[in-house]
Amino acid sequence: MERLARLFRFPGLGLALSLSLLAVLLLNTGALSRIDNLIYDSLLRIWPRSASSEIVLIEIDEHSLYRLGRWPWSRRIHADLINALGQQGPAAIGLDIIFAEPDVVDPEADTLLAQAIDNNGHVILPVLPEAADIRSGGVTVTLPLPQLAIAAAGLGHVDVELDKDGLVRSAYLEAGYGKQKWRSFASVLLSTGRKGSTLSSEGESRPLSGYPGPGIWWRNQRILVPFATETGFQRLPYVDALQGKMGGVDLHGKFVLVGASAAGLAPRFPSPLSGESKPMSGLEFHAQILNAGLQGFHLTRINSAIENFLTLILVFAALIIGRFLFPNWPFLMSFAGISLSGAISLILLFTSEIWYSPTPVVFALALSYPLLNWRRLEHIGRILLSEQRRNAATLNAMSDAVIITDLLGCVEYLNPNAELLTGFSLQEAKDNSIDVVLACLDMDQLNIRNPSQLLNPGSQSFDPCILTTPNGDEYTIRLSSNRIQTAENEPERIMIVLSDITETLKIGRRWQYLATHDKLTGLPNRAMMEELIEQSLAKGKQVDSHFAICLIDLDGFKSANNALGQSAGDFLLKEVARRLKINTRNGDTVARWGGDVFIIFFDRVPNREMIATLTKKILATLGQPYPYLQETFTVTPSIGISLFPDDGKTAEHLLNKANAAMYSVKKSGSNDFCFYSSQHMSTDEEHVMELSSEDLVYSLSAEDKAKLDAIRLKTEQLKSTFKKAQPQDPLKGLLSTLFKKPK
Repeated sequence: MERLARLFRFPGLGLALSLSLLAVLLLNTGALSRIDNLIYDSLLRIWPRSASSEIVLIEIDEHSLYRLGRWPWSRRIHADLINALGQQGPAAIGLDIIFAEPDVVDPEADTLLAQAIDNNGHVILPVLPEAADIRSGGVTVTLPLPQLAIAAAGLGHVDVELDKDGLVRSAYLEAGYGKQKWRSFASVLLSTGRKGSTLSSEGESRPLSGYPGPGIWWRNQRILVPFATETGFQRLPYVDALQGKMGGVDLHGKFVLVGASAAGLAPRFPSPLSGESKPMSGLEFHAQILNAGLQGFHLTRINSAIENFLTLILVFAALIIGRFLFPNWPFLMSFAGISLSGAISLILLFTSEIWYSPTPVVFALALSYPLLNWRRLEHIGRILLSEQRRNAATLNAMSDAVIITDLLGCVEYLNPNAELLTGFSLQEAKDNSIDVVLACLDMDQLNIRNPSQLLNPGSQSFDPCILTTPNGDEYTIRLSSNRIQTAENEPERIMIVLSDITETLKIGRRWQYLATHDKLTGLPNRAMMEELIEQSLAKGKQVDSHFAICLIDLDGFKSANNALGQSAGDFLLKEVARRLKINTRNGDTVARWGGDVFIIFFDRVPNREMIATLTKKILATLGQPYPYLQETFTVTPSIGISLFPDDGKTAEHLLNKANAAMYSVKKSGSNDFCFYSSQHMSTDEEHVMELSSEDLVYSLSAEDKAKLDAIRLKTEQLKSTFKKAQPQDPLKGLLSTLFKKPK
């Protein structure tokens, strides 16, 4: 009883309970699921399974599409394939192709396919859950045609669930829709090919108290898939199997899976082994599940109640028992508990095929070390604080490197961080000069001849400087020197503090970069370009200099973005940025102004002819096609140019005039560029742009020049039309025309 009472008075009991409950909370909320997945994926990579030789994949690949024509093929072709495969004597055939609608062009083809499936007697067809339309919500189930379903040896669902990080790690052996339920495609295939064999799970089971209502797809019996190397499966192109070119592959007694693997034809799923760089097709995923069943090996997650109990006990026992075994060594206590949880996880995985995540235990015990160490340091600090003020000052600076010397610069004390930075241990540094210990400092940055100048009377602070450790690592540090007040009859001392600000400066530079650059393209952003223009204007007032501002708008960008999706739009913007950067000179600056508008700052341009030459090159480059996945699209730029000092002496004037010139090009049909002229400042509210024969306008071709003449004629007509409606205040009309957005 006395020992029990002493246990409850144990100072670490509250911390042990708190961290144990924290570990259970993290486990159930999934807060550490990403770290858990990383650990699990790493174990799978170092322990991959072998691919069974009893599995053969017949793929609808690019070669087969080229030989047999565009998809979908006639069902007569599929019937011929099943008949050809049946002659080889496979154990079962999994036809991972959806035949949900009758063939209205060739109805007899459906009958021939059903006869081939029925004659074979070992063909499995898929059941696919699909999202319903927005109005009805929920999901619908796509089943094979009734005559095909009757002829098939069985139906299996091909549902695949991705984890939060986008990877597929598990499969559900049972799923259903309302009162209907199906085994997984691979499980049905295995039981058909091997009578009495099936995939089973004793892990995460979700027994139903009642069948859910319509529109709900439910899952049960989740297993973790022990992925095999994808290159290990035997593969044949569909067209070769159809023509009997087996390439030495014997299908007798084998499990044959037929499905799509061509890019764009089949969905793809990244796995822990392949990652996002090389996702596997649905056909390969079903082969992985079947491979686990053939080898009699599949992983399941540990029972939730057992997992919670084991996590709670491991954290609590490690903290309580560790305080008795290692009372003065909190690191060993935490390390022992972490090692034990990792060992249990590995033992369960390799012996019982059960996955237990040690991540919450590791996190809680790792957190216990600074908490326990903080309490220990707090206790030591109270003792040191009562002994000497010098030790109190050292304790306050423990996070920094602290060096204490006498007034002559003889070192008396170094804390551990100072030992790491200087390369001197306390024993080596004692009685040595500060000039020797701090020889690693960059004296030029500190504007001192030697470290002894840090010992001047009074408190001092210095600009940041570089410190190079003995092993070659460089740190940016800030120094301060302070005189320590001591007790009577004791000599005064100097405390030098070296604060490591390397990471702080890195973070500052990173934030500065994010504030001045576009996240998508990596180009300077609008704020940085405006600052560059202002700096160039200030310089231009002192020195006779010329520069140009070039605004570029992408015509057709919205159409490509709406047709192909946001990812295509992002690709286009990044590709345009790349082309602009490689087609400008050193000293010129390319920036993203916003949306699909870019801006170029041409520095040191003596005349318009040079700018025209540079712009023609950019125009030709941007007009080239943009290949994206299986699509190729083209956008045309509209480019407007203003010059300093001809077109204005402020950033606002130059930008507005470049904008007006750009809209002039858009009105004239785009895919061109022009310099600003006063006639671009029309007063009508529809941005009517005027182009006279005196304007310096450059075209790319003779056709564009003919187009320009037509625009000039149309402009003269519009001028007479709007003449009477012109605003009485010329400045107001000018501004309303300049800043009105085009329709």
